[in-house]
Amino acid sequence: MPWYVARVKLGKANAAVRGLCDQGFDPYYPLMTVTTARAGRMVDRREPVFPSYLFVRSEPEPGLWRAMNGTRGVVRLLGSGPDGEPCPLRPGEVERLMERDRRGQLRHPTRRRIRAGDRVEFKNGALTGLVGVCQWTRRERVAVLLSILGGSTLVQTPRDWLRVA
Repeated sequence: MPWYVARVKLGKANAAVRGLCDQGFDPYYPLMTVTTARAGRMVDRREPVFPSYLFVRSEPEPGLWRAMNGTRGVVRLLGSGPDGEPCPLRPGEVERLMERDRRGQLRHPTRRRIRAGDRVEFKNGALTGLVGVCQWTRRERVAVLLSILGGSTLVQTPRDWLRVA
């Protein structure tokens, strides 16, 4: 059976998955692990890989497509076939994604946080390309000690202008 992509209403993906399951369809709403800073700690949480979209496996029959489009939370199936019929995905696409999900490989890449003592490089602004030593960090501000023209200068900059060198 082919897989189709369904666009879902914002915040209604779980209702759409339940409704599709209740009708006997096979929906798949992939979630990935994202690590974020919260209250000074790194916390893992699950977020959708494709917000506002889910996959549904179904026989290619117009009656079933109408039932899916009428499910609570579903906006419509995506496609541009003749007569507005949805387009199936290539065989194996969703299965490969599901395999990565089973292996725990659906993770958002996280960057190492900049800490005092790290060598950092400017990636934005007038100092692009210069390398210095992080002196302190406070929320989104970082102080970097730069050696310029035979002297040392302390520069405060936004955290996202730097990368660990």
